[in-house]
Amino acid sequence: MTMRFLVLVKASEALPDMGTYNEQLARAGVLLDQGTTACYWLIQARSKDEAIEWAKRVPFEDGEIEIHRLLEIE
Repeated sequence: MTMRFLVLVKASEALPDMGTYNEQLARAGVLLDQGTTACYWLIQARSKDEAIEWAKRVPFEDGEIEIHRLLEIE
């Protein structure tokens, strides 16, 4: 079972190597959506720990990352 997570980045500067990171997410099959104006990724992962591991790879030097699990209504 996979869960969906919203990964938000609050950074003061543009993120270098963003294209490479997006390609890694897509190749791994976890990327569902992304936004460049408000920097976010909607990903699917098997656990919160896996989502955290992906968030640790976000290419930025200074800023904050928020991870929110999205609850799905059946």
